[in-house]
Amino acid sequence: MPDYHGYSMDFEWDRVYFIPQSICIITFTGVIFVSNTFGFAFWAIDDSRKVQILNAIELSWLHERPDALVWGDIFDTPAMDKELTLLSATLFYGFMFYPGILIYSAYALRKGKNEVTRLTTRRINDQGNRMLQI
Repeated sequence: MPDYHGYSMDFEWDRVYFIPQSICIITFTGVIFVSNTFGFAFWAIDDSRKVQILNAIELSWLHERPDALVWGDIFDTPAMDKELTLLSATLFYGFMFYPGILIYSAYALRKGKNEVTRLTTRRINDQGNRMLQI
């Protein structure tokens, strides 16, 4: 095991990236965020009522674009309901998970700084006491 000079050996710092819980969290987060890409690829299709929707007066400017993708009428998107549910779940997960990680990281950094300061101060005091004992 490497020597970390001044760090507490209560925790094996070189094994921190291989904790099974960390791998599960990272994998789950990756799957959640990548699933939106596949969701938009599979569920982002034209609505069966595309012609009727494009005939509305407020969408007359879309007649000039033949390749317009129409997911549905305003507030009525049956083809996109699954993807919008998945996107909402992803956003909810992101808004809940990442602030928690940031708060925990700040706490862990502060705790580590206090540990290093405590060890450094103790070492300096021990060196000063040894100098006075001579």
